[in-house]
Amino acid sequence: VFSWTRTASGPPLVGDEVNWHDVEKYLARTLDRIEEIGATTLAAGREAALELPDGYPLEDALHQLRYFLNMAADYAASLHIALGPVFSANVEGYDNLGDAVGFVRQLGRPEVRLLLDLGRMAAETDGQDLANVPDSICHVHCPVAEEGRLCLHPVMLGALKASGYTGRVSLV
Repeated sequence: VFSWTRTASGPPLVGDEVNWHDVEKYLARTLDRIEEIGATTLAAGREAALELPDGYPLEDALHQLRYFLNMAADYAASLHIALGPVFSANVEGYDNLGDAVGFVRQLGRPEVRLLLDLGRMAAETDGQDLANVPDSICHVHCPVAEEGRLCLHPVMLGALKASGYTGRVSLV
């Protein structure tokens, strides 16, 4: 898995600062690196790359995200594009698993699926809603529980297994 994050070199994917020429150049470089190391998945839009700027319209951001994912899918013929957590939990109307699954299914690109972070999801779900989404997932992050912390990950992993999910799971 190779991750796209907004760093000093990684451009934003949503907001007024998006420069599609820069995004396309960065994507081409990223895909070259992915090919060099033999990775099969691009984790797209993690962390600040999808930070919704204050006051920026959600529909505009979703349009930009669709544009990027279609571009990435066009470039990345045999790769999976794993869409990380979409925006943050404070974006009302687009802050849960159902919204993300609907977005990916509506996009209609088989190369684009979800990257689930069970640590982040533990606050919003007990995992039972994972039973209906294995076709929309290509990678799962499962943090190792810290001592004294309630961990629902075994329940979530059990729900994924019961759903027929056989994809990658990383322990982080």
